[in-house]
Amino acid sequence: MSLVEQGNHLVTTTNDSIPADDRPVVVSVRGLEKRFKRENGEWTAAIDGVSIDIHAGELVVLLGSSGCGKTTTLRCIAGLETPTGGEISS
Repeated sequence: MSLVEQGNHLVTTTNDSIPADDRPVVVSVRGLEKRFKRENGEWTAAIDGVSIDIHAGELVVLLGSSGCGKTTTLRCIAGLETPTGGEISS
């Protein structure tokens, strides 16, 4: 599986006989945002505009440095956090 840029989106490709884009989307995230209020009263963005489609049969990995929003993204998808913006459907 690899990521290929198509316009402003990254899409997955596989070596399987069914292209990823022809498989049903099982999770769709559009414009996901999550903000937290700091102790000083200012708001900080943990996630800002994340969008991804996860197709049936795909294995998805989130990579990034510490504090970039990987866990917060997964917690929002799992329903453990309430996003402050965007939408998640499955």
